[in-house]
Amino acid sequence: MLMFFRYSTDASVESTVKRMSMELFDKEEASSRVYNNVRNADVEMMVIAKERCLAMWEIFEPYADNHFVKEIKRDFNARFWEMDLTCTLLELGYDVECPKPGPDVKIEGNIWIEAICPTGGQENSPDKVPDIVTGIAQSIKSEPIALRFTSAILEKHRKYLGYIEDGVISESEPYIIAVNSNQIPSARLDFPLPRIVRAVLSIGSEYITFDRDSAEVIGGGFYYQASISKSNGSEVPTDIFFDEKYQGISAILYSCVDLCNRSDKLGQDYILIHNPFAINPIKKGLLGVGREATVSIDSEVEYSIRWIEHEVA
Repeated sequence: MLMFFRYSTDASVESTVKRMSMELFDKEEASSRVYNNVRNADVEMMVIAKERCLAMWEIFEPYADNHFVKEIKRDFNARFWEMDLTCTLLELGYDVECPKPGPDVKIEGNIWIEAICPTGGQENSPDKVPDIVTGIAQSIKSEPIALRFTSAILEKHRKYLGYIEDGVISESEPYIIAVNSNQIPSARLDFPLPRIVRAVLSIGSEYITFDRDSAEVIGGGFYYQASISKSNGSEVPTDIFFDEKYQGISAILYSCVDLCNRSDKLGQDYILIHNPFAINPIKKGLLGVGREATVSIDSEVEYSIRWIEHEVA
């Protein structure tokens, strides 16, 4: 059974009335097919998913903006990710705020987290990640998926600069971009070195070195890849964490969780990647769940990645 930490607040009578009056699901047909399927749950898996969603909504509603219910009918997965992220942070015991205007979540008084749930791309785009076809063997190309990650990160960085300009965020406050890949086909089928890591640290395809005489494996590594080419010839950078333009990004938080595919241990699938050149770095072990990647700069041409595996409580 999924359990949630009930966060205690000094909510006023007015906010309590608001919480009780906002229904997450109504009878009107929504543009989001996922929303409609969850609302009309008629099989056991979806009934359980709907109950889970309503339990999360009970916790999250005091933090939701006035447009949340309207927006979740249009883009269920993106708004669910925002709700799931907030509930997880509350479960982990953080002091959570969701001030508006501003990024989706603020923790510890000054650490901002902006959530994004990119899709596989526009339907007619040649760069779209191919849909999974049941019953047919398909090869999975990493570049289109990584391209969706980098595009999402760059989009949220532009928004970050706007927050700075408008005075919503201080230049001295940490800023984390939380990317969820549940809408990208095949993204859940990942590598030991996840694509999200490759997308910000210039890591290309893996190679293996053989001994010419014995045919034994004697080494290996990854090719350097500073960008990904789009079909129109433009280049999208994958060296985001090595570019001083993006030093305002403190870290990337990654997950592929969705309403039906999630662990009872919230945050277990999280990957937190620290920006080695962040002007406002966050402390190691900040979240204490999932996996954490830190980068050490060994020389002008070499760096190493150290993984921290957090035990599930």
